[in-house]
Parts: sequence; C-alpha cells; structure tokens
Amino acid sequence: MKKESVSDDRSALGLIAIIGVLNLLFALIALFVRYGPITENGASALFWRFRFDPAITLPILLFAFFYILGARRRRSTEEHAEGWRHLAFFGGFSAIYLALQSPLDWISDRLFFAHQIEHMLLDMVAPILLVLAAPQAALLRGLPRPFRRRVVGPSLGSAIFRFLRFFTHPAVATALFIGAMDFWMIPHMQDAALENERLHDLMHATLLASGLIFFWRVLDKRPYPLGASLGTRLFMFSLASISNILVGSFLAFKNTILYPAYGPSPHLFGIAAIDDERFGGLIMWIMGSEMLALAAILTIRHFARDEERREVRRQAVRERTADWFLERRAANRRLALGLVSFSGVILLITVGTVLVYHYVE
Repeated sequence: MKKESVSDDRSALGLIAIIGVLNLLFALIALFVRYGPITENGASALFWRFRFDPAITLPILLFAFFYILGARRRRSTEEHAEGWRHLAFFGGFSAIYLALQSPLDWISDRLFFAHQIEHMLLDMVAPILLVLAAPQAALLRGLPRPFRRRVVGPSLGSAIFRFLRFFTHPAVATALFIGAMDFWMIPHMQDAALENERLHDLMHATLLASGLIFFWRVLDKRPYPLGASLGTRLFMFSLASISNILVGSFLAFKNTILYPAYGPSPHLFGIAAIDDERFGGLIMWIMGSEMLALAAILTIRHFARDEERREVRRQAVRERTADWFLERRAANRRLALGLVSFSGVILLITVGTVLVYHYVE
C-alpha cells in the first residue's frame, strides 16, 4: 500500500509538471501563430534578467539549508522520507524564485498574461508542491535546538498562534484564497500595484500566503475531525473553481482594455493589448482550473486510499474477531464439557456416598 501511495504521488507531481509545460507551450504557439516570431530590440537580453533580491533570495536559501540539514538528521535516525517529497519541496521554492526573481518578473510588468502565469506560480503551483512535500518535520529538525526550545516551542502555545489558527478555518481559508485572487484582478488595484513596488510586493505576499493556507486545508492528510471532511474540501474547491472560471472567462471574451498600466498597445513583443488580456484570462481560466481540478483529484484519491486502509483494518479486525470467536467457542466447549464431567463426577460421588451410607446402616 505504501509503495502504491508513493507511486501515485510521483504521478501527481509529474502531472503537475506536464500540465504546466503543455499549457505554456500551447500559449506560446498561439502567440507565434498570431504574431510570428516574438522579436524586439534587446529582447534576447530579457532572458538573462535574473534578480537577487536579498529579501527573497536569502529566505529561500535559509529554508533550503534548514530543510537539507533536517533531512540529513532524519536519515541519521533511520527515518527516511520519500525522494519525491524532496523534489516537491525544492520544486515549490523554485516556482517562487521563478515567479519573483527570474526574467518572468520583469516581463510580467509589461505583459498581462505573463503576470497571470506569475500569479499562478505563487498562489497554486508553489503552495500545492510545498503542501505535498510536508516539510515541517525536516525544517524543525534542521533548526538549532536552543531555537526550537526557546522560540518555536513557546510560540506554538501562544495567543498569537491560536489567533492565526482562525485563518485556517475552511470558510476563512476559502474566502482569503478567492478574495486575494479577485481583489488583485480589479483593474484599479492591479494598475496601482504595477505603479507601486511595495503594493506589488504585498500582492505577491497575499497570493502566496492565501494559497498556502487554502491548499494546506484541502490537501491535509489528517482525517476528520482533525482535518476537514471530504464534502467540505470539495465545496472549497467548487467555490474557488467557480470564481476562477467566471473571472477568467470574462477576461477571455471581453472587447475592452481594462488594464492600461501595462502600456499602450502593442505591448512587449508586439502583442496587442486586447489579446494580451484575453490570453491572461485564458491562463487564469484554463490553467488555474486545471490546477484546482488536479488538487481535488489528489484529495479524493487520498480519501479513497484512506477508506481502503480503514476497510482493510476493519476486515482484519473482523477476521481476527471471527478467529477469536472460533477459538473461544472451542475453549468454551472444552470448559462446558469439563464442568459437566465435574458435575457428573460430583453427582456420582454424592449418589455413591448416599447409597453406601444407606446400605451400611
């Protein structure tokens, strides 16, 4: 059963990668067919515009360092984590780095559809991968022991931690996830974020945080009541998918320019502004819905597998109970036979004693 679980999770990660690559490939083909080769003076230099912002790069490197250290400590105690979890962890942080520090971040300020790819990496791809990786144990083991004892331990029972648990309620997590996506799609807010760097950073932070909370709740492997019920999780997926489809389809079929902050038409690479926004709507609609559907499938598969395990345990209990009853039935027969025999012997002794006493007198 464990090998089957690992194989299924590997397949899920592979499916995430395949969906992302194919959708991006189809989008590039569509742009190529409509506009021809995307060329512009200095365009080749775009693909070398990597950033190394310490506020983003250093936390990623620290998480990676503590995770590797914790994974090595787990290995030393013979607690082996599956290799696919390591790939999911580093894949999640790679998605964050790709969204915020690669040339995609620079291009997304000039192309609406590239901005939607960036948002999908932050609020769907990275959270799904990080939640599937379940890196909590490795990260805690990687932290220095005094820090765990004096900071992490007390903070888990603090009032602040109990307050933060409010945001993990399924209704609140869903509202935050949908609200973050839809709020930043308001033309005035997105234009303001493009013009204000701090507001832009806040947009990215809220998208990532709401995605982590949402997918942690829906992909949580703990059974009910520690985790949400299957019906609750599917309802969360349904609400998120409906919101995603409505906003994405509206952007895909509209005929007016809603986001003038990306500049006059044509945009970067000669892409018309209206087509840029329509492509962004298609990415939000199709690619976003595919990621939500994949997460829903993973959730249903986990519940089905968990139900199979419970049924196997129940069957084993029933079999053990049946064997126990058979054993006890045989033992009870022997006990009953012994009691009858003992009673018979006592009865014979009593009758014999009475007869001997009667005839001797």
